Amino acid sequence: MIMVIPVDGDDIEESKITTLEKANFFAFLELDTQSQIIKTVFESSIEDKMGEFDYLVVVDPTGDYDDFYDYNIEVLLSTPFSTIDTIHEDFIFKTLQEI
Repeated sequence: MIMVIPVDGDDIEESKITTLEKANFFAFLELDTQSQIIKTVFESSIEDKMGEFDYLVVVDPTGDYDDFYDYNIEVLLSTPFSTIDTIHEDFIFKTLQEI
């Protein structure tokens, strides 16, 4: 499965989540069946990747996510300024809220 996080940079340790509109990159985290990270890739856009990922993590609970729902992508809510590692831990412990 693949989780996508809009982030402010392309450093896996330093990057923090941001809004879809302000994202400089999108971190694509490929996860195994135990939700451990297999691979992380940073992309500059997600428009051409619709349907290729399972989860989108966002910080804006009021955003328009209909396009993602149309592709059966589950949208999860995280707290602002969270790092990729923090979001990954929250995903494992199922503390991200589904929108």
